[in-house]
Amino acid sequence: MGTQIEIDRKQEIFRELMGAMARPGRLTGITPSKVGILTDVLDVLLDHEVVFCVLGENKDLLEKRITAATGSMPAGIGSADFVITAACDTGDELYKAKRGSLEYPDNGATVIYYSAAPQGNKNNQDFIFKGPGIAPGSGPVSPGIPENELKKLSEINSDYPLGLDVVIISGNSLLCIPRSSKITGVK
Repeated sequence: MGTQIEIDRKQEIFRELMGAMARPGRLTGITPSKVGILTDVLDVLLDHEVVFCVLGENKDLLEKRITAATGSMPAGIGSADFVITAACDTGDELYKAKRGSLEYPDNGATVIYYSAAPQGNKNNQDFIFKGPGIAPGSGPVSPGIPENELKKLSEINSDYPLGLDVVIISGNSLLCIPRSSKITGVK
């Protein structure tokens, strides 16, 4: 059982995550804690009942830290409930992530992209998101992950309701792209 401060922080992070999922493409600022935003978000989303996969550099170290902090265990990407990448480039691994089934589309994984420093789009191209929670005519968004990752996500999520939900943590900002969102402007 946590202290009231810990509980209040978890509720704050949970509300920010739900708000960001309800308003895809909207950048939300989060006040960093001593442990960092990534740890705060993982503390809310992960527990002993889910498994995760880490892609990219420092995989072993990050897996140990996540397991110690959340009680969640690492697994292969094909069975992971959460895929976490600090490198922001998943290569072809993202195609192996579980996408759910027609009976249980909610069994698709959530991908968490993380960068300690704010990242702009490397080619300065903004993208338009369309779908539930996005006002028609909403302006372009620079999600802060490479265009090739957006292209993969667009392909993977083309069979909605199957697909991947995405949480992007960049510096002190949070942006979500649920599988119901369509990404345009991807070549």
